[in-house]
Amino acid sequence: MSGSAEGVGRATGLSGVVGAAAPWFAAEALVFDRYWDSSSRSLDSDLGWLRRQAYKELVDGALARIASVDAGLDHASDPHVRQRLQDDLVEAAEELDHFGRFADAHEQLGGGRVEVSALRADGNWEANESLRRVRARHAETHPIVGRLAATFTEGGCSTLYAAGAARAGHGPEDDVIAAACSAVFADEIRHMRGALADVPAGWTESDWKLLASLVVEQCRARVDMRDEQFGHPLTRADRALIETGRIEPIAEVSTRFGLDADQGTATISA
Repeated sequence: MSGSAEGVGRATGLSGVVGAAAPWFAAEALVFDRYWDSSSRSLDSDLGWLRRQAYKELVDGALARIASVDAGLDHASDPHVRQRLQDDLVEAAEELDHFGRFADAHEQLGGGRVEVSALRADGNWEANESLRRVRARHAETHPIVGRLAATFTEGGCSTLYAAGAARAGHGPEDDVIAAACSAVFADEIRHMRGALADVPAGWTESDWKLLASLVVEQCRARVDMRDEQFGHPLTRADRALIETGRIEPIAEVSTRFGLDADQGTATISA
């Protein structure tokens, strides 16, 4: 990170990052819109994406945080490190609960119990692994900013959980999905906002631009991950709309990041 230029206000910097990410969050949300209306949607396809989501909550969520705690214990005498480890443990417990929500939904819809050993062995998919590689590269190249970008993009601005919760009332199967997603939504919003609280004071314009660029690259990979998770519901026309930036951002994105409440007059732009 550069310290030579004058610092940029936190509200201004955050607004720029959220504005850069907003169209990509909308693109992720479009995956779900297309999926619900798809003629290829079936009980089997629902069970498929639910199992993959259970994998993400367990492996990319709970187990990743547990590994982070284990790696940091040697430095736990530092009160700042200790606080981070405690936060990771709290979030690991929440992610384990999220795993249970989607695993239970899978079982309630007739897919059987999600066996953890089998899930860990074969639950991943190619585009999710690609997202992991992007995040790992960012964390290696830019340790502080890369970590913040990964937390910032976690859950894709809770687009899946909002879309799933909105399925309530569309039938008994959708009510099961809605219950799982509703239970997760608030936790993911809080995890996402946690990245914002960790931004160091005095960041320069170049620091914020770096964060925005990493966030956009991760969001782009997230769209591919979601598209594959849900059986590729995006059409070629959808892809063209997304790549040319002509997709309408989600109206609630700034509120989900707390900018309206916490950042005064901060605004976003697509």
